[in-house]
Amino acid sequence: MKIYSTILVSITFIFWNCAATSDDALRQQEDFINNHPTWRNHDFQFEKRNPELNAEEIIDKINAQKKIDAKLDSIILNQSKD
Repeated sequence: MKIYSTILVSITFIFWNCAATSDDALRQQEDFINNHPTWRNHDFQFEKRNPELNAEEIIDKINAQKKIDAKLDSIILNQSKD
């Protein structure tokens, strides 16, 4: 019984030490940014930037390709039945 309790306590301490809280994660990100001076006080102007890619065009192209693939699949299936 003593062996099982020792193992249980050891496993508990291992998991307790490995766990990171959200505050710790935020602090690590802030430290990472502060250690990179080119990022400090830099607004990346996300609000002012125009998107380089048009999402609607991409969706239309994907849907068109899916239609082409579906037609090819049906042609191949029909040929394999013959």
